[in-house]
Amino acid sequence: MADSPSAHRVVLSSLGADRLTVRRRPRPRAARPTARSRQEVLHAPAAHTGRDGVLSGALLAVKDNIDVAGAPTTAGTPALLGHVPRRSSHVWERCARTGGVLAGKTALHELAYGTTGQHALGPAALDPHSPDHLAGGSSSGTASAVAAHLVPAGLGTDTGGSVRIPAALCGIIGYRPTTGRYPTAGVVRVSLTRYTVGVMARSVPGVRLLDGVLAGAPPRPFGARVPHPLRAVLPAPLWADLDPQVERVCRVACERLRAAGWYLVEESWSDVVWSDVLRSATLVPAYETCSALGGYLAEHPGAPSASEVLRGCEVPLPETALTPRHSPDTRTKDQPIS
Repeated sequence: MADSPSAHRVVLSSLGADRLTVRRRPRPRAARPTARSRQEVLHAPAAHTGRDGVLSGALLAVKDNIDVAGAPTTAGTPALLGHVPRRSSHVWERCARTGGVLAGKTALHELAYGTTGQHALGPAALDPHSPDHLAGGSSSGTASAVAAHLVPAGLGTDTGGSVRIPAALCGIIGYRPTTGRYPTAGVVRVSLTRYTVGVMARSVPGVRLLDGVLAGAPPRPFGARVPHPLRAVLPAPLWADLDPQVERVCRVACERLRAAGWYLVEESWSDVVWSDVLRSATLVPAYETCSALGGYLAEHPGAPSASEVLRGCEVPLPETALTPRHSPDTRTKDQPIS
């Protein structure tokens, strides 16, 4: 199918039929996408609001650490409870220019610093498929809203899994792009080098459409194939001690990837101490937290300092994250936290 504005208007699923109540219900079995279903990823013609652009009136959930002008950005932490940015983040500006409409800001793990969704401003978001289970984190609210069919898609952020984890737990698609693909201005970051905005939707075409909007690049035509084989590594430590149901689902997914032309390589990584890998994955962002947070707050006159925000957190943070670093992004009024 050709990529045309009219095709994109029906690319994002019918919002009227998607407004389901959050209750326990079986997960639908994923169907092989047809030409029509690819067009209905985020919209149906009845949902068109007259806005121009590829999003054309689509309602989007936005994680509450991404600025939307005039709406509070709390990052789930008490010190930012009254923080209302005057300017939108660059990613939301791109969504709005192409017709995206804010459905609401969504809950997150405090400062996006965890995977359970716990925060100081209210209850954690739950998995709408199983309300006695958490939705994961840190982009818990967006994942829950998309999975509950309250919105067709939304924005999260990801440092070490904060888009991918809740997407996996809630049965939707979560995409973390290469760092630098999307702009980060106007986002409450906790890392300078690992942090990125991510996309969440109920289908790959929906993610693909939002990716093109946020990257500022036209997406590939629907059904376009990558001209060279794709390669993925399956590290053995990540497959150890899996729940049998989880392993079965993951193996089926691997077979689907192989059938689609992916080349999967299983590596033992016998010379790698996995605990050291996990430690480094958290140590680097934690080292950068005060500088990254200070850089954001410096753009907002009257906002608290990074030290004040971190000192007021109710969810425990690594000690490394509480120590200011010498960086042009760190506010001069930051003092060591006692």
